[in-house]
Amino acid sequence: MGFCNISNEVGAVGLTPREYSTETRVAGHSESRRQTKWRDDEILLLEELARSGTPTGAIALKLGRSKAAISAKASKLGIKLGATSQVQPVEAELNLLKNEIQDFEALHPNPVEWTAQQLAHYDSLTKRHTKLRAEIAELAVRHHHRQR
Repeated sequence: MGFCNISNEVGAVGLTPREYSTETRVAGHSESRRQTKWRDDEILLLEELARSGTPTGAIALKLGRSKAAISAKASKLGIKLGATSQVQPVEAELNLLKNEIQDFEALHPNPVEWTAQQLAHYDSLTKRHTKLRAEIAELAVRHHHRQR
């Protein structure tokens, strides 16, 4: 089809050549490929589902969007998806615990002088610290195996 034929068709439908070109390109996309604006309630649900460790595919189904759209929006908003979202609260607790251990050590710099109660408290803090690090490592391993 030459330019003259397109011009005749375009004139018949009342569009300029540029408008016709744009209309035919847009019409060629399926409804699912069109970008729709994210509503506030969708963003809140995305945040909630990500925080709970819901897989990206499940979030996509729940919100009626593609996995790529979910990943892009999460990235833009700084929301971590998948296992990383499960690790976040554990890492936050680990950081609080590290600070508590450091504060304890600053207040009681000489372990030889610790009372039995102080020693037991310090022991419980370090055991919890070790347990949290193991939990983070386990989450990372599970995430790695899921991606295979």
